[in-house]
Amino acid sequence: MKASKNNYSLPSIIKEKYGNLSLYPPQLEAINAGLLSDKNFVISVPTATGKTLLAELSIIEYFKNNKDKKIIYLSPLRALSSEKYNDFQYLKGHNIHVQISTGDYDKTNINWDQTNLLITTNEKLDSLIRSNSEKFQQEIGLVIVDECHLIDDSHRGPTLEVVMTKLRMLNKDIKFLALSATIKNANEISEWLNATLIESSWRSVPIIQGVATKAGNLYWGEDEKPIDLVVKQDVLISLVENTLSEGGQVLIFTNNRKSTKKIAETLTLTTERFLTPKEKAEIQELLLEITKEEFQDPTTQSLQKVFSFGAAFHHAGLPNIPRMVIEKAFKLRLIKVIVATPTLSTGVNLPARRVIINSYWRYSSLSGTSIPIKVMEYEQMRGRSGRPQYDDKGETVVLAKTDEEVKFIRERYFSSKSIEPVTSKLASEPALRMHILGVISTGIVSSFTGLFKFIKSTFYNFQYKNEFSLEQKVMKIIDFLTDSGFIRIINENIEITKIGKRTSSLYIDPLSASRLLEGIINAVNKSEKLVSFSFLHLFCTVPDIRRLRLRNQDWQKVEQILDENIDNFLNPVPSRVGIMYERFLTETYTAEILRFWIEEEDLGMILKFANIEIGDFHRIIELGNWISYSAKELAKELKFSLKYIESYNMYFSNLNERDTDKLFDSFTNVIDILESIEIRLKYGIKSDLVKLVQIKHVGRVRARILEKAGITITELQTISPEDLQKLPMFGPYISRLILSQFNDSYAKELEENKEYVEEYVLKNRSPVNSINSGKSRKNKIKEKQKKIDEFF
Repeated sequence: MKASKNNYSLPSIIKEKYGNLSLYPPQLEAINAGLLSDKNFVISVPTATGKTLLAELSIIEYFKNNKDKKIIYLSPLRALSSEKYNDFQYLKGHNIHVQISTGDYDKTNINWDQTNLLITTNEKLDSLIRSNSEKFQQEIGLVIVDECHLIDDSHRGPTLEVVMTKLRMLNKDIKFLALSATIKNANEISEWLNATLIESSWRSVPIIQGVATKAGNLYWGEDEKPIDLVVKQDVLISLVENTLSEGGQVLIFTNNRKSTKKIAETLTLTTERFLTPKEKAEIQELLLEITKEEFQDPTTQSLQKVFSFGAAFHHAGLPNIPRMVIEKAFKLRLIKVIVATPTLSTGVNLPARRVIINSYWRYSSLSGTSIPIKVMEYEQMRGRSGRPQYDDKGETVVLAKTDEEVKFIRERYFSSKSIEPVTSKLASEPALRMHILGVISTGIVSSFTGLFKFIKSTFYNFQYKNEFSLEQKVMKIIDFLTDSGFIRIINENIEITKIGKRTSSLYIDPLSASRLLEGIINAVNKSEKLVSFSFLHLFCTVPDIRRLRLRNQDWQKVEQILDENIDNFLNPVPSRVGIMYERFLTETYTAEILRFWIEEEDLGMILKFANIEIGDFHRIIELGNWISYSAKELAKELKFSLKYIESYNMYFSNLNERDTDKLFDSFTNVIDILESIEIRLKYGIKSDLVKLVQIKHVGRVRARILEKAGITITELQTISPEDLQKLPMFGPYISRLILSQFNDSYAKELEENKEYVEEYVLKNRSPVNSINSGKSRKNKIKEKQKKIDEFF
């Protein structure tokens, strides 16, 4: 379907990037309604109808008229932020300085004065608001909220809602552009934001919907026609074969990780037949990126096998780089089929000719049974079908086990009227704990009057008015924050304490901070009896950690770990019955894999012991590292607060020692241990490598090589690059890079050749982002390597 013609003249920047294009009807409607003015807008349209172009036009127009203001592009996921950052690089050539910030929550890793457009996540912006000055807040002029419908998400929704509420209260001149999928109550969001609403069901590529049964019948809409079965025993293979034979690609969504792998393996015989020799060669080039030593875990090895045949599976259990390689290969049309869990439907943009929903059932922990997916989730999956540059239509097929299911699927999922409304999830206690402390910390709220004014400004209050009052929950949380020493109540005023301020900037749940603080006091009392496991278990008691699931067959081995560490816990061991004991075991189980990691145990053994995949393991380690850092920072605050010992009596009253000088030494000891654990968790090392890994470009593998060779930091100050590069993994470039930190002559040599060295590093650091055809890329790297070797 062709887009509508219009009289609007596109900016030259856009023409330069996209050529001459015509705006789609929803885009034209938005512009005619005043999108490029100062008005707020909510755009609620299907996938692939040009929401990103509307964002780009808004950025360009706003920057042209407001060069002294900053633009924020909000995304729900780091991967999406990275995708947008890459998409918007062309703006740098037109004096719009683009930066991305998605890292540690308590660090401001951006040059704000040199930024025109900041791409970030909802959580990172919230942390930036907490950490930065009023100048930062007042300089924000335009905020683009991508995937605004995720305000409905129980995990990410509250943060998005609070960030938008904060910005509206801090700076009433901010313009909002909220981009949303098609939702039932977009009018509520637009009314809340005082915005103009653009709604449309128009699609650039029409999508037809069907249901296929095991009997081999495919129902398109209301019609029934038999599938031309290539493999008579398997409807799924037939649907895939049919699409590939027409030059299309397929996305298959299923409900668990195990089935993604199984289905992908089943499809390899089919996908391989549709690969050209050139495509096979290019796949082998890409495969090099996921056959490196760090990707020898069972999950990635299984991926390597199917990837060679033009198929892939995709889920959160995979490491980031293999997932990026899969996505890149699919965009290059090398991988023909991806089998994924539903997380891919809200991730990066990967459209396909046909989307197949292998199962529309999901296990619900609330009900303890499987339930049908929400219509919104179905719409997210359906939105992936149809590639604007390749297809004149997209197809979504849901697989049904019986003919009786066909009617249910049609009625539930094929009618736009059945889509669920977006609702606020702000009423959950963990969300309220985090965000009430946050608004007090930033000074947005300094009294009970101000607090309830803020609550009344939220989308929650807009939706529910007084029907479900938050007052009781809010007061309960205020009591908790007061009892925990995070805030003080003086008459009607609410003041943040130093520990409360630090907790807020660390961006952890105040309940996590409270448990860490109690554990730190217990550690000070234990003093010389402390071991690493004591703190690792403490980290696993907080709500911010992701704990392992305890299976029946795990109880015996975990109870053995508990018995071995019975004197090392910083919290009392509960009686060995009931929910509290089971929770304590899951904490102990998770702490043990953290201990394995910092003792340099074999990764394969750790994954098998914990019954998890490497992507899950990385997330647990990342969270553990952040919690260890938070514990260290809170311990520093407690140490500083010894001079105000009476102000934090809720913690200090439990101290065995009252002599301030002795306590000072005990806190210093605890802080040193926490700092060591933080570094060990970050790199996965024993304590003997802590100093070596703090040298830039060394890392855990090179540090162990240096240690085995008997090279210390002292030796690195005098060793030559030629001697250092005799060690494995120490090439001429990396050797000079490391030694330049001790010898200015090597630093000067690198600086004199900075332009060439940077070009080389950029080309070779992340091949995932610079994939060329096989031979071409190989030759270029060989040429670069030859020149760099000659230089060094």
